[in-house]
Amino acid sequence: MGHKVLGLEVSGKEIKTALVRNGARPQVLHCGAYPIPFLRGEGIADDENEIGSVLLSLKDIFKQNKALAGADAVSICVTDPQTVVRFMKLNAFSRKEQKAAVEYEISQSFPGVTRTHAISFKEYSRTKTEVTGIVSFAPKKNLEGYRKLLEELPFKHQAVDVVANADEKAFRTFASQLTKDETVLICNIKSASTYFTIISGGRVLQSRQIPEGRRQTADAICMALSCTPSDFEKMCMENSPESARLAEMAETGYRYIEEQLRQTIDFFSSEQQQAVGCVYLAGDGSIFPNLATHFTESIGVQTKLMVPKSDVKADKTMFLKTFSVLGAAVRED
Repeated sequence: MGHKVLGLEVSGKEIKTALVRNGARPQVLHCGAYPIPFLRGEGIADDENEIGSVLLSLKDIFKQNKALAGADAVSICVTDPQTVVRFMKLNAFSRKEQKAAVEYEISQSFPGVTRTHAISFKEYSRTKTEVTGIVSFAPKKNLEGYRKLLEELPFKHQAVDVVANADEKAFRTFASQLTKDETVLICNIKSASTYFTIISGGRVLQSRQIPEGRRQTADAICMALSCTPSDFEKMCMENSPESARLAEMAETGYRYIEEQLRQTIDFFSSEQQQAVGCVYLAGDGSIFPNLATHFTESIGVQTKLMVPKSDVKADKTMFLKTFSVLGAAVRED
């Protein structure tokens, strides 16, 4: 991949961007979010009009920030709800035989998946007897919109990433961590979905997605307080008179996310006999007053708002919003 990589995520009626200078110590050069109210779903649909509108929006973004257009490569983060990410252990086949071995393994749980899905495997470790890594797969038809968008973008080098892998890279590369080598869970609350990714030692051990995010709670709060989305954003980020009420509403609105977070931790701890040491919140929906404190008290695991390392030049709020796309722009190939 090229030296400067442009990360893109099209979801939640926004285009999120990041420009990262890759190398031994990747450096954040830019991160931002731009509204695209015409987007109907959470990802890019295989629709000529929608793809064309996204391209026009990107053209305007590139005019505003010419450095983005000058990137050597582009990496797009897929937010398709049917994407699956699984940790996998395999017998140590040769790399030529590995693809067939991965496909055979996932076919045992998902018959016919090799015909309908695009499949990717990332290797973590290899010994004489065993290979570990993560396998990601998504319906080919759901990726058509992404493929067609990439075809139209003026970047020679292109890549596709998934949220779990992108979040692990962003955490390892740019986030301030309480304790090194601890097993942690990243709770990334996006617009209409929430991703739970458990990582340890730079490896994704478990990942799942639920169809509940920030938008449902934000819409309910805007209606209850008779405020605009813009006013709501300001209230979330400032110590406003409504902070206490916002916190209470978020606790109510996020009950399903809270319960699924608890279940994810309990299942992992029971199955792996390994505790989750800390939960880190990221994403648009993490920006609520006292949310980390509430989760700490309710699930019994220390919960912190994700913050960038001291040497990462990124606004703290934008860092949370663009967390996945920052990771997508970190390339290891």
